[in-house]
Amino acid sequence: MIVFHQHFGSEYRIRSDGMDEDVCWVAAREICQRVLGYGAGFSLKPPPRMTVHGLAFTSNWMKTRSGVSVRDLSNGWEIRRDTKATFKYTVYPERSDEDHADPLLAGNTLRTARWNATIAYFQREFQNAPYLDEFVNSMRMTPGEWGPFLAWSDKLQDHGHDAFAQKVRSHLPR
Repeated sequence: MIVFHQHFGSEYRIRSDGMDEDVCWVAAREICQRVLGYGAGFSLKPPPRMTVHGLAFTSNWMKTRSGVSVRDLSNGWEIRRDTKATFKYTVYPERSDEDHADPLLAGNTLRTARWNATIAYFQREFQNAPYLDEFVNSMRMTPGEWGPFLAWSDKLQDHGHDAFAQKVRSHLPR
């Protein structure tokens, strides 16, 4: 399946009842990488959809029981709009009707909150990848610009971290 995915990529989606961490999938990725030179970055979990503005929205604005407007992001997080709060937009890790849940981050504009959520997603998803911290400030200062992400993936590739580089690029909008 890893070889099939390498050759046909986004034309097909690979699914399994197993998980990325299962011993068989770990071994398959290692063998493909060692023998074929690719496969280490293969994942059963498809990356969330991205747009030029960051994580894609997967819903329109909806009202919760408590009257807060929420909108879902493609990685499962949600953005809440509250005109009475310190920050107009807050991002939460999952849908919750509880008003006392702690937000991950916030922003004064929807664009800022969405872009910061995108960066936070990359920081979580690639927490073990080298060099990310060097590029985070550039990512924050250039909302909607994917150049720092590409520069990071280039540096990963230049320093022999091809699997990470390929995985980063698979998360970028096309």
